[in-house]
Amino acid sequence: MVLLWLVASAFAGGPWSGIDPGSVSGLGPPIYLAPEAGWAATVEGEHPGRVRVFVAHSAHEASKWAQAERDQHPDHPPDYPLGDEAYGNGYSLMILRDGNVAIEVTRKGAAAELAHQLEGALAKASAWPAAPELTVHDQTVRVAGTWARVTWRVSPVIDPNTFLPRPLTALPTGANTAHLPADPKWIQARVWDAYGRYVDTRWTPPDRWTPPDKAEGEP
Repeated sequence: MVLLWLVASAFAGGPWSGIDPGSVSGLGPPIYLAPEAGWAATVEGEHPGRVRVFVAHSAHEASKWAQAERDQHPDHPPDYPLGDEAYGNGYSLMILRDGNVAIEVTRKGAAAELAHQLEGALAKASAWPAAPELTVHDQTVRVAGTWARVTWRVSPVIDPNTFLPRPLTALPTGANTAHLPADPKWIQARVWDAYGRYVDTRWTPPDRWTPPDKAEGEP
């Protein structure tokens, strides 16, 4: 364990871009969750389980995430010698933070080994993704660039019977495109890169203008 801690400490600190799920053997396809949750993947092989990776803008933000995950466990897992901070039993649970990235591993055995493998897969810091351009033509919206995942939001409409907002949806038609309902007040795309970093971008018709912090029709 001492050797493991010495090796891990030599690389701890960041900052990092995150972890490309494709660079770690034994992981299933990634699922990009909510911004506060990061991405998740199943662990295959002899010790099945799950990993979650959260890429923050700062070490402080990543530490808060790691502490919150620790507090979710009733046994309050003890400190463990990995990364900048880590908690777990080394066998079935590991919560690890290295710089601005936090990792949770839950599996049936060898959790510390996988946490160390994930830490070793951290990629050097690069610029956080910039908001890509959205273009709309004939009710088809397209987001520029190549992304691991794209999700869409459309301005709701007021239901004439209840006078309450009724959500509308954009129907994905490809990796970077979607079909819009008629006359949206705005359309928003949330894009994720392979590391699990996300950015939101919004399109508003030229004849409309809405404040960027609260769009028209948005609750």
